[in-house]
Amino acid sequence: MARRRSRAIPLAAVAVGVFGIFGIAACSSAKPAPTAAAGGAGAGPVRIAVQIAHHKVTPADAVHGVHLGDQVVLTVTSDADDEVHLHGYDKEIEIAAGRPGTIDFTANLPGIFEVETHKSNLQLLQIEVK
Repeated sequence: MARRRSRAIPLAAVAVGVFGIFGIAACSSAKPAPTAAAGGAGAGPVRIAVQIAHHKVTPADAVHGVHLGDQVVLTVTSDADDEVHLHGYDKEIEIAAGRPGTIDFTANLPGIFEVETHKSNLQLLQIEVK
């Protein structure tokens, strides 16, 4: 009588191989650990520009996300003299009509911070630092 070969070993080998491949694929799709370069610090400043014309802000209702440690350059241009204030960082600048004003800062405080004008009482944007 011919002896039948057991299928248990080949099926076990296939199962190990399949799970091994999926295990490797699952591991390779994991997110890498964050690094200073991944956070954007050192990749150059984050530049944000906003314009005010006839009491309208462009872009309207913007929320700009930046990483903790990023250098940020915020430029505001208006058709009227005004004062721009970045809350939380307590940075203020005077801007003259038609001339851009710039606030430079390091995003070293996490949270959401409003940028507004004092004379025209406009909310220009929000900066979210994560």
